[in-house]
Amino acid sequence: MNKTDNLFCTMKITNVPSELFSDAKFFLDKSTKTEELYELRRYQRAAAIYFCAAAEGGLNDLIKKVLENKNRKLKNWEVHMLDFISKGDQFYKNKDYFTVNYFKLRNRLYNILPKIIDEKNINWNSNEIEEFENFLELAEIRNSIVHYSRKEDVHNEKLVKILNDSENIIKSLFQKYIDIGASMEIFGWLK
Repeated sequence: MNKTDNLFCTMKITNVPSELFSDAKFFLDKSTKTEELYELRRYQRAAAIYFCAAAEGGLNDLIKKVLENKNRKLKNWEVHMLDFISKGDQFYKNKDYFTVNYFKLRNRLYNILPKIIDEKNINWNSNEIEEFENFLELAEIRNSIVHYSRKEDVHNEKLVKILNDSENIIKSLFQKYIDIGASMEIFGWLK
């Protein structure tokens, strides 16, 4: 085939969290159908990474939806955050508390999202939320894969258990934000 016979095109994925969640389920399913240890580990690693990426993309979608539907003028940090999520602006150059702490997942779960939804922070030292902690545990496993170091081995039993619970962990996480007051329905890709 010569170059003129090739079809060149692009494809835009319009719902990245949905695609990533589907990929995670695909790799989790593949992990249950192989006996070969290296394939098993490969599929488990991929599933953990994709589950977290899907959920974090969904968190950004949630932030965007809540901010776009506010019935008041957005605060400066909210505008910066919305611009970052919507357009990729580098809002972290702003030094206010929320933009600096956006990249810390625990802060995003306990402080930023609740603050956006109902103007309140949640103190994780005195009020641990099971849904947030379960997702943080999944993210910790993802981080130990992505940022591998010999001192942090991913233990098989823990990995298998959390991967098998991942769909429910993510569904529960978003349901918790709806319970807190996010005026939305659960994402279609989580149903």
